[in-house]
Amino acid sequence: MATDNRVQVSYDPSEITLAPTVQQTRGSGTVVQAMPQTNQALNFARALNQVPQILGAAKNIGQKQAVEDFSQMTEAEKKAAMADDKKISRWLGYDKTFQEELVKDHFVRTKGDITQRFTNLAANPAAYGSDAEFDTAITEEKQALIGELQEKFGNNPNRVMALNAFGDKIMTEVIGQTTEMYETNKINYTLDIKGSHLADEIKDGADPTVAIKSYLEEIKSLDGVDNKLAKANFVVHTSAIGTELKNNGQYAEAKKVIQAALDYEFYKGAKISGKDRQDLSNILDAIERGQEADTERKTSSIATEVRRASENVGYSLKRKEIKDASINQIKDVFTLLRPNIDLEGESVSTFFETLKSTEDPQARISLYNDFLLELGQGTIDGKPASDFSKEIFNLSSQNFLDTQIKLNSVTPESISGLSDSQVKNLSVQAYDFFTANPNALPEQMLAAYNFDGASVPVELQKIYEEVHATDYIAEVPAFQSLSESDVTNRLKLSFGATAKLNRTQKGFRDLNLMGESSARSNSIFSLLQEDIREFARNGIVKQDGKDISIIDADPAVRNKAIGDFINAQMDEYVEIENELFKGRNLLVGLYDETPLTGSVADLVTDEGIPLVPFDGSDAVEGSIEKEIEETVDDTKYEHIKYSNVKKLNKGQYIPTPQTLTDAYESHRKNSETDELTATMLIYGYRHGFDPKSADDLKRSNLGINEVRLFRDREEFVNIINNQWSPVLSKASNDPDSLTDEEKETLKILTSFGISNDATLQYFATVQADFLQ
Repeated sequence: MATDNRVQVSYDPSEITLAPTVQQTRGSGTVVQAMPQTNQALNFARALNQVPQILGAAKNIGQKQAVEDFSQMTEAEKKAAMADDKKISRWLGYDKTFQEELVKDHFVRTKGDITQRFTNLAANPAAYGSDAEFDTAITEEKQALIGELQEKFGNNPNRVMALNAFGDKIMTEVIGQTTEMYETNKINYTLDIKGSHLADEIKDGADPTVAIKSYLEEIKSLDGVDNKLAKANFVVHTSAIGTELKNNGQYAEAKKVIQAALDYEFYKGAKISGKDRQDLSNILDAIERGQEADTERKTSSIATEVRRASENVGYSLKRKEIKDASINQIKDVFTLLRPNIDLEGESVSTFFETLKSTEDPQARISLYNDFLLELGQGTIDGKPASDFSKEIFNLSSQNFLDTQIKLNSVTPESISGLSDSQVKNLSVQAYDFFTANPNALPEQMLAAYNFDGASVPVELQKIYEEVHATDYIAEVPAFQSLSESDVTNRLKLSFGATAKLNRTQKGFRDLNLMGESSARSNSIFSLLQEDIREFARNGIVKQDGKDISIIDADPAVRNKAIGDFINAQMDEYVEIENELFKGRNLLVGLYDETPLTGSVADLVTDEGIPLVPFDGSDAVEGSIEKEIEETVDDTKYEHIKYSNVKKLNKGQYIPTPQTLTDAYESHRKNSETDELTATMLIYGYRHGFDPKSADDLKRSNLGINEVRLFRDREEFVNIINNQWSPVLSKASNDPDSLTDEEKETLKILTSFGISNDATLQYFATVQADFLQ
């Protein structure tokens, strides 16, 4: 029933009417309110749908801002950010992106160092007893690096996530490269060992063809060695063996090796070919040319010796009586002219009997020259002269005639002898005379001292022979081929390797390696030649199981001994020069840029931080106390707890020398860079000089002007004056005389960048200031 009462309502057009207010009846029309397209629930739902877009936009803004902010930071600001592991900003995406950029930047800058740490492990496979040992070394290095990174990066969650992501990628890549390098080096190492074994077999007399066949079978059976690699190593090692034998004057053995390599069939009808065959053929040609040249040199050298000795014999035969020394000289000439002559045979025996019974000196000389003619051109005891003997005689015959003509004008009385005092005076001056006049004969010295025509005294002859005892080295292949450029190149290679290993050190940037090498090569070359001559005169070598003088050794033994000596001496000089090179360049970072002429006061501060003692007061901004204050809070080490550090200068706390020694060892072992830096700045090495302190300086990025390195002035003076200074002087002036202990001292010097008097003086001046 209808009513007139009305009720007021609040109308909301967005509300949905659940049902029409008027029901349609038959025969009537109804107007129904239209359904709205939105309502409160739908509006809320749509608003929620827009939230991710809004948040995503905010996150993108935060990420872009983080990247921009990081790109504008200085190195100091990045370092400070690294030290603070708290959240940087509450902006959406900002901190995560910032920490990712921080971690990424660190890995970009240190990837080379990280790679070097691992690839160093793969450099020498011989250092490991098995692959498992290598895997262990990789794992240990990985754990050490992870520990360092965790300590360095702190606990910021976003940073830890970034570290895990980037670190895993870098470690996977680096360890993969390292393992691959190890496998390659392991194969190469094994191949080198097999090659050395092949060389030893051939040098010991094994048939080259048999030895090569066995060698190839062995290396082909190795894992990772295919036919191509086996063939390449076959060429390398046979070439090296043949070349070494050639350089030692063993031409026949060298030709056998190279010819065996050229003739070897890998399978029926398949020999070495192409460039490899051409290279081996070139070596064979070089061996044959060297043999021809060596034979020519030997023939010429022997002819010269025959002429010299024969001239001395002529003068001795001019004397009134023939001495045993003259008989021995004659036998030497006969042996040189005809190596296989029987000195006890009928012809030689008859000659000496006739010679001794002949009183006329001139007749003796004629008899001697006639017998030389028979030796050189005729038949002795039924054996004709060889082509070699004929060649020697032809090269010497004119000298025989010239000597005879010269002696015709010399009377026996004029060479009847010299007084003892005259012989003594001549002997005193003989060494210098023959050294200054290498082509002069003893007779020419006598003439120069107004004893023309006198008989050569035995003493004078011995000195002459002593001076010329090393003439043979001119025929040694290794000595012939030695030049100053060899020394320069060896130094350049060594310096270059050192610079490459330490390329991150600023002292190794833009080095003129050829200039450095050339500057030292002349001095070393002169010293090396002196060493070679000394060894050629007094060296002892083993021949047929016996120790004999190198002068008496067979040419092949002698050539090899001198070649080995040259290599060993060169290695020693290069090692010493490389240490000095490192001293000149390696740790330049230990020194500031102040010129050596600057005042000491200028050298004992770093970036304005005064080196003042702790006095128990609060740390002043910019002081060392402030710089290390945070690193000594909550530490497990008593000596760097801040409370103890404040007590230090009041005498209330004094660590024992053993405490400091143990602390340094612990810092190094555990890679505690912050603790190491604090210990060095606060205490230095007041417990006593430590050879490892140079590495500590490098690790903590401190300079010698910031850390006390000696216990007291007495220790300082003793080490500088009595140990370092003498070794540095000897290394510069007479490096060959350095003992093993002195070489170790030199390594300590160069680890501090000390390579000459100027750097030693600078080091001493700076350190002396700590010990006032």
